[in-house]
Amino acid sequence: TMFDASALPVFMSEAKLFPCSPLSKAPATKHGLLEASDDKSVLEAWKRVNPSFNWAVSCGTSGLVVFDIDPNGMDWYEAVIAREDAVGEAFRRAYKAKTPRGGLHIYFKGEGRSTASTIAPGVDTRGAGGYVLLPGSYVKDPAKGIDGGYQSLGGALGQAPAAVLALIPEKKEGAVIGDVGHVAEDRDRNVAWAIQLLEGY
Repeated sequence: TMFDASALPVFMSEAKLFPCSPLSKAPATKHGLLEASDDKSVLEAWKRVNPSFNWAVSCGTSGLVVFDIDPNGMDWYEAVIAREDAVGEAFRRAYKAKTPRGGLHIYFKGEGRSTASTIAPGVDTRGAGGYVLLPGSYVKDPAKGIDGGYQSLGGALGQAPAAVLALIPEKKEGAVIGDVGHVAEDRDRNVAWAIQLLEGY
């Protein structure tokens, strides 16, 4: 399946992108999102390696926060867009992409952390240290029942209001990942946190 670059929104021309393996969410580069680039010559070189690569955006380094809503989080989303306040308005206007399983990626400008189902079941965020596949990508994963593409639904990329960013819970005190002073005590929690985050991709 050839990547459909025509599906990309205009604002992605300034974002930091990187390739993923064809039909997969797995990075095609050794260091994944750490190699994301906005250098057109680098991107073109990657495209020549394999025109069938999927493509992802490194959210944090591109100044983006993306709400990643799975089908079981759609009730939360419907409640949010029904709100008659700044949060509801922002979500209604935001740029959106449909995921292969019928969920949504909702894009905002801003800074935020990556989370996994801490807002609500099926509602993740991708910010610092996170990425999402772009419209035009196609994933086939029989084990997870995924066989479909990411489709642009349009909308406007706007700055995330403070009220939207406030939906993302802050890390609890003492929950710093990789605290060298408490490695042994933190190990089980950190492994569980990493597995939960990766399962959301």
